[in-house]
Amino acid sequence: MDFESANSAPAGGRRFRRPGSPLVDAVEIDAEYGDLLVLDADGVLSGLNLDTGEATRLAGIGQPLLTGGRWRLHIDTDERFAAVVEDFGTAGVVVDLSTGDTVMRLDAGDYCAETVPASVAFVQHPAHGTVLVHRTDWNRIDATALPSGRCLTARQSEDPAEADESSHYLDYFYGAIHASPQGRWLLCDGWVWQPAAVQYLIDLAAWLDGAVYQPEEAYLENDLAAVMGFGDEWTLPCVWLDASHVALWCRRSPLAVDDERFAEHPLDPVGAHDEGAIFILDVDAPRQENTASPGVTVLRVPAPGRPEGFDWPVGRLFRCGDLLAVHDGIATSLWDWRTAQPVATIHEVRPHLLHEHRSSLIELHTDGVTETPLPRIDR
Repeated sequence: MDFESANSAPAGGRRFRRPGSPLVDAVEIDAEYGDLLVLDADGVLSGLNLDTGEATRLAGIGQPLLTGGRWRLHIDTDERFAAVVEDFGTAGVVVDLSTGDTVMRLDAGDYCAETVPASVAFVQHPAHGTVLVHRTDWNRIDATALPSGRCLTARQSEDPAEADESSHYLDYFYGAIHASPQGRWLLCDGWVWQPAAVQYLIDLAAWLDGAVYQPEEAYLENDLAAVMGFGDEWTLPCVWLDASHVALWCRRSPLAVDDERFAEHPLDPVGAHDEGAIFILDVDAPRQENTASPGVTVLRVPAPGRPEGFDWPVGRLFRCGDLLAVHDGIATSLWDWRTAQPVATIHEVRPHLLHEHRSSLIELHTDGVTETPLPRIDR
């Protein structure tokens, strides 16, 4: 079923309407079969060509998504495998887009699952090829090679009743996970009782090379240069800007003032802005004891509003080449993040994603998509 061009798009934008089942999610691709991979409420995955409006059916997961759930798409960098997962739920599947076959079913565990998005990230590994990192229980993530389905991170899960100082037991609820572009780091965004947000880094390269307890040890070591959150909000707007710089949009909370665990936090000296800010962290920057990391850049942009419950926040962050795009729920601004200076603002667009290859903002509607080109930036 092809998309039809319409004229109801914002100035400079182009609207494609799609008859039939409502659209649920979309991700950027650069493939022969299209510019977007879209998921509809009948569980059908299609490639959409944004120049012609032509849609190519690629796979179906055999499950209507009309009734409940917040389903999301993730795709690997080779654009062969797609994961369809339920945020704030438990279920998911992995599909081989080259054949249309479902190659893996996911179960994230149901303990407090309603508090966190799905934990899913694709990475490429020189020895293992395409690897899916995914939550297999509330306090555990694993890595699976595709398409074989071989678990690369088998390890013993410990009984909390038997935990001691040498234990690998982790009292941490995994939420969204974000892999750095070259697959070195994995930023985990989750929480601990009662409840406090913790964002921390896993050495993904070491983990996939055989240090199977790296997720547990990285957290339990509690290195302040690696633990990044300092408040009571998780599910933060987040994006990796390059191999070592990651942007987090958050606000400091009273918890960060009163909790000794945050007393020497890298963000503390720059985090007193009550309305929050975007913190851009260089995770590879050196840091001396009891001092802030030299690799912190602050964009004084108020943190976006939080919805009721545990849903995604209103604001979004996108990488745009060497720029950072910030959508605050009303407008989208482009920033030179290295100098902390804004360079352009786009109004009347509520982007679902930023298409880097086409340099455009994509709005997702139940009946189609709108593409709006980004302004040309002369610097």
